[in-house]
Amino acid sequence: MSAIHWEEAIEQLEENPVSKTLEASTMFSRVHLDTVRMANQMVADQLGLEKSVILDELATFVSWDLKNNHPKVIIDFGDNFLESVWMG
Repeated sequence: MSAIHWEEAIEQLEENPVSKTLEASTMFSRVHLDTVRMANQMVADQLGLEKSVILDELATFVSWDLKNNHPKVIIDFGDNFLESVWMG
């Protein structure tokens, strides 16, 4: 699985010099945060649980190019998306 924990992804986007440049023009940290929030809410809704239970019990990982240390995203004319999200 080519992924990292979503909080580490945010840290990399904010601290890594190459990612900082990418972040300045794309706001991928916002894409990551919004996607993780939506995924948590969808899982909570499907399982009939409070979102706080999901946050406490599941870890969320986002797709990441480990070799080049940058996010795996799909860039579309209308929006940007994470390639994948895993919860476990």
